[in-house]
Amino acid sequence: IFTFFPIIRWLHRCFIYWTWENTWQEFIRGSNQAIKKERAIRESTSRYLQKSHRDIPLIPDYPLGCRRILLSDGYFSTLRENNVTLLSDTIKTVEVDGVTTYGGSYVKADCIILATGFKANDFLPGIEIKGKGKEDLKMVWKRSNGAEAYLGMTVPGFPNFFMIYGPNTNLGHNSIIFMIECQINYILSAWQLLTKSQTGSIEVKLSAFQSYKNVLFKELERTAWAGKCDSWYKTATNKIVNNWSSHTVKYWWMTRRIKKREYRF
Repeated sequence: IFTFFPIIRWLHRCFIYWTWENTWQEFIRGSNQAIKKERAIRESTSRYLQKSHRDIPLIPDYPLGCRRILLSDGYFSTLRENNVTLLSDTIKTVEVDGVTTYGGSYVKADCIILATGFKANDFLPGIEIKGKGKEDLKMVWKRSNGAEAYLGMTVPGFPNFFMIYGPNTNLGHNSIIFMIECQINYILSAWQLLTKSQTGSIEVKLSAFQSYKNVLFKELERTAWAGKCDSWYKTATNKIVNNWSSHTVKYWWMTRRIKKREYRF
């Protein structure tokens, strides 16, 4: 059907996009959609726990979306097995034949699997980027307590440097591919602008960068990611460095064309 009727394929794609885009309100703390969604999930989880007749600490005390949302609840049935115990306490020490938690529990173990994730806050791992005066990008980000970039792509003091899927361009509600496509179009526009200027470099102005940051972090404060929880979206000091602060339509609007006045040649 998609082959012979491309319009149906396009409509199907639009349906998927707007269905997910509409869930953005669920990530804004205090919004009607967020309250309704969280209430519904808490009620369904409570009913499940009552049905299982087991004391399983599954209901979080932080906003929905503060941590990465799992799109599957298939693991619930595993937690109901008699030979499975879920401990949410933190491990204090690893002993010869088990682990001790800060709550005083001792768990015997033949094998320990460390599912510790990845360094999501470490942008451009293994790559050394030097800007004006041989300034190191990693050191710049360290001084600012986490990675920052204008529209997640470029940094003042680092001419001709653009990146894809940089700081604050991750999503919790829609497709990252859409964000990357926006970035590619923007970077190509920057390249064309540089070519037309007949100069050797293009660099975002500090003033444009600061204005962008002020709005970005103000918007992030209202989101679920700013809730009281640890997540890979944030640094150890709770600065959100991974996620975009709004819906994808806004990002598309901001990156649909490059503004020459925001750059120095």
